[in-house]
Amino acid sequence: MERILLLVIMLVGLQVGRSQSPSALYFGQDLPGETPKIFAPGFISKADRYELMTAYAPDGKEFCFTVTNEHWSHFEIWHTLFEGGKWTAPQKMPFANSMECFGPAFSADDTGMFFSSANWVTHPAAIWYSSRLSGRSRAGGGSRAGDGSRAGGGWNDPVRCDSILNAGADQWQCSVAEDGTLVFAAKRAGGKGEYDLYLSEPVNHHYNKVSNLFELNSPADEYSAFIAPDKSYIIFSSQRAGGYGWDDLYISFRKGGGWTDPLNLGSDINTVNAEF
Repeated sequence: MERILLLVIMLVGLQVGRSQSPSALYFGQDLPGETPKIFAPGFISKADRYELMTAYAPDGKEFCFTVTNEHWSHFEIWHTLFEGGKWTAPQKMPFANSMECFGPAFSADDTGMFFSSANWVTHPAAIWYSSRLSGRSRAGGGSRAGDGSRAGGGWNDPVRCDSILNAGADQWQCSVAEDGTLVFAAKRAGGKGEYDLYLSEPVNHHYNKVSNLFELNSPADEYSAFIAPDKSYIIFSSQRAGGYGWDDLYISFRKGGGWTDPLNLGSDINTVNAEF
């Protein structure tokens, strides 16, 4: 288990940020090992707030994270850029000033960002998309996989993605593979549990079909998934029986046209509290 976990942690880091040193990728910290540590304390992780649901841009030069409070009643996406050999002071994404937003996920070509918008206390979430100002705009309400190259310089107003992705009563927190494949959690009819994981693979840069990942789901809730850039594995959170606490992290590896049985990442990662 330790070797699998260490390999997975290193792969997550090495598959982004090839254009900068590993130390810079991790904000000057030591490379990740087998023992969880607070991430970038004082810079990303601060004592007076909660940070969660993070994402690196495909080139490793932009890092986004969600900020909330102890009541989980307000959500914002913040970001920092790697410029001039250092990371800029984290700031709110421009659309975070006008809407609840969480769970960032950069598009595969880095021309935009998927995210979820809702107040979990009062109403369910939907998947939204914001394109970079200098990147190509997206048609069809944002339900495209990306077809341009990355360029910096701000963000367009977000648009709600098409009903293909937002067909359920509640859907949130995408993860994006290199080919544009999306994995996200949703509450939809016909699922194994109240919240299941779903996958959508782009066809000609459009998402036309959403499939339930039945091999990963259980009668309990599954959510908060990360799909590897090459789709070789998925890490996700589950409340299924047999775990260590409220929510545990599991991993499943791609095998042929399907997925291996989910494997709990063990007591070095999971606790009696919530991991996701």
